[in-house]
Amino acid sequence: MRAALEMLALKHSAPRLKDADLAVIEAAQASCESADSLAAWDAANREFHSAIISQCDMPRLLATLKQLELSNSRFVFALGKVRGWQQRSNQDHRLIVDALRARDTERALLLLARHIGTMERIGFPAASDS
Repeated sequence: MRAALEMLALKHSAPRLKDADLAVIEAAQASCESADSLAAWDAANREFHSAIISQCDMPRLLATLKQLELSNSRFVFALGKVRGWQQRSNQDHRLIVDALRARDTERALLLLARHIGTMERIGFPAASDS
């Protein structure tokens, strides 16, 4: 459900993103890269996902997605307790940023679908999975 709704929001947000919005997105992505704890990464990840859809101009959709992100955070923290956490690559985020900077909404949508789908299937890697 999150993937479908976030893609809808991104489809409407991407064409409206200004340079200032892209700077916020890039800052959130950089925060994901530099996160030194699960809590810091989760906060930065939520900020990234919120920033890419911030201009969709659909308040109810944004509110629903915020609730889904909070549910996802609970899952991430529960999984982190069991599997542990380590700093990881945010290559998907970088590729999404590149597509948004290039004004390639279709590519950004494909990348977002892959990103969310992968995370839903595998969660995040434990230290021994590297």
